Amino acid sequence: ILLAAIVLATSLMFTSIKGGLIALVPGIVTMALVFVAMALLGYPLNAGTAMVAALAIGISIDGTLRLFLRYNALCRRTSNHEEAIVAAVRKEARPVAATSLALALGFAVLLLSDLATVAQFGLLGACVISAGGSFSFSADGKAARQETHALEISAGQTLRIDLAGGDV
Repeated sequence: ILLAAIVLATSLMFTSIKGGLIALVPGIVTMALVFVAMALLGYPLNAGTAMVAALAIGISIDGTLRLFLRYNALCRRTSNHEEAIVAAVRKEARPVAATSLALALGFAVLLLSDLATVAQFGLLGACVISAGGSFSFSADGKAARQETHALEISAGQTLRIDLAGGDV
């Protein structure tokens, strides 16, 4: 139900079913990573670890929406869509990275808990938030780089950004 609601909301926001589906990709991949990490770490499925999947979707969608909304606004001002995606990623990468880092560190504090469920939630939450923030830019860069109509989003090539050197 959550995934359907997200697709519906983002499709309405971007006036495109394709845009809504693409916006969902980082959340689904990050959520899948939660369950892979749980299996590798031997963590059981319980209330704490199950909540991390919802958290994964939320964090990924947040980064995705920030990027897509910025990109959409920039596309309205320019006809150079390649330049628009580069500018959108440059403007949104630091805020999303800072938010992800702060949240990940906050969740990492839960590792100090004596309760196994809380510690597991903290570790998985910190990992998912870190991965979700990065993956949303990787996947969204791929999506937003190519063909453009309505919101100007479709699947395509990888957009690699070196934030330290400013290289794209």
